[in-house]
Amino acid sequence: MLEEENRRARMRSVGNVRFIGELYKLKMLTSKIMVYCMNHLIEDVLEEENLECLCILLTTIREQVESEAKTQLDSVLEKMQNIIYDRKSNKISSRVRFMIQDVIELRERRWVVKSNLSTVKLAPPAWSPAFSTKTAAQISSNSMVGLTNNKYSVLEMQPNDSSPIKGPVTAAVPQDPLPENKKKSVHAMINLALLNPVDDELIHEIQRFDTRNHAAVVTEILNMALEKSQKEINTIAKLLLHLVSTNTILPVHFELGITETLEFAPDLYIDIPMLYEYLGVIIAPHIEKRHITLLQVFRLSENIKSAKQGHLLLKAIIRELRDSMGPTFAKSKWLESIFSLINGCMMTSCKSGHSAITESGFKGRGDLKRL
Repeated sequence: MLEEENRRARMRSVGNVRFIGELYKLKMLTSKIMVYCMNHLIEDVLEEENLECLCILLTTIREQVESEAKTQLDSVLEKMQNIIYDRKSNKISSRVRFMIQDVIELRERRWVVKSNLSTVKLAPPAWSPAFSTKTAAQISSNSMVGLTNNKYSVLEMQPNDSSPIKGPVTAAVPQDPLPENKKKSVHAMINLALLNPVDDELIHEIQRFDTRNHAAVVTEILNMALEKSQKEINTIAKLLLHLVSTNTILPVHFELGITETLEFAPDLYIDIPMLYEYLGVIIAPHIEKRHITLLQVFRLSENIKSAKQGHLLLKAIIRELRDSMGPTFAKSKWLESIFSLINGCMMTSCKSGHSAITESGFKGRGDLKRL
């Protein structure tokens, strides 16, 4: 069991580092940040996890960091060379030594991969960021920012996000499905609220539901909202925001409640072309109020990323944040999610970082400016 957890931690770490490298290649992170990451991974107490992540990072950023931070890169590679030769003072396995040697040789070839290799082999498949417990066929059918796929879900890899949340912190209650008669009650409640949107009355109605059903109530409200007009969706979004802001529904239950909608979003998008715009209207205010983070939303977007629709959701959310709070705030939330990822990977020696968002198709700062 412990071995499996360690394997998953390594898998997530590799995905995080590759994600950071891809963000740098898209000019969304600076060379100074890359230098910090490289030095952090090699200057601390030598650990195989850190060295493996360093190899992944260098293989990802290659000639770009060579042109922007050559002096610092020379220093890092010199230390890597010393690790290979100094077998007595450190207990690095042969596997990691070979990984380091591969990177050094790749640099000597001016970052050109050998013609008979599609990529530098850095680690066994079980530690690849594309690895999951699903079958190889499932993996091959699944595809933020043009990276390899990482597997995660809100249930299997619950984020240890430390972002502050408004209101008193209350423990989450295990959730149950919503009985059919209760679903009808939700529909009646929302229809009434659309006719007479009085926040206090809605709070009173929600309090009649068992707390164990709150996530399912959110899911049902979302399902209902997606069938409504744009004006009604705006009203429902405000009602949901008030419920979470007052802790009538806990933020963690809101997060669980949107999981099912995000899971089936690619299928819903076929019939609802404005789906991601609607989700942006609903989700963005909760990011603004810190009920949920942008990074948490992306961690729930497994199927959206696999369908290469992640950029649609990302643009919709950032557009809403920009329209509500201005471009500076929207950019700060985007950067906050990036640095949460970096901190999760770097500050814990890459042992407990969560899987990065991949395949969203977001093109970087250029797209952010055009939103």
